[in-house]
Amino acid sequence: MELKDVKTILNRIKVNYPTFINDDFTRSEWYNELKDYSLNDVMEKLEQHFRSEQYGNSIPKVYFLTKYLTKEKDKENIKTYTVACSKCGEHVTSDKIEEHYDRCGSVEFLTINSKKYLSKSLNRQKLMEADEKTFKDYYYKTVEEILPLIDDNPMKKKCFENILHRHYTGESKYTVKELLSW
Repeated sequence: MELKDVKTILNRIKVNYPTFINDDFTRSEWYNELKDYSLNDVMEKLEQHFRSEQYGNSIPKVYFLTKYLTKEKDKENIKTYTVACSKCGEHVTSDKIEEHYDRCGSVEFLTINSKKYLSKSLNRQKLMEADEKTFKDYYYKTVEEILPLIDDNPMKKKCFENILHRHYTGESKYTVKELLSW
């Protein structure tokens, strides 16, 4: 990363946090810490910070932005491994396992509930291979379809309501305590 990139980062922080001091000393300190990292990686972490409910109200610290980032020179030394998914047993590269595991869990959820409430068998492979938008559209459409059919489990019904409410509003309708009080 170059000094001009660090200035861009600091200017973005200053716009979002007017009390942030963006002077020569700050630029020098931040450059010394950021020079070995990719601008895109740091900008992504900065975006995450801005949008964080927990940290978004605080001025970002340079060391938190670089935490868990890989320096550019070390990226070529990163090795990927094949890992078996604990849900389905499929072998996936280590850099894709988290994404696979999330999708795998969502597909399992849809498959079980579609069979139970809609008497419908789903094509697991097709769901696993669908692009993100197509999958999410199908996922929420299916949850909407199942919700009115749940009459055997009040907690499950509230969980489904929570899924949809969070999808449409970004907030949960029920707390974990409210869900577990049944």
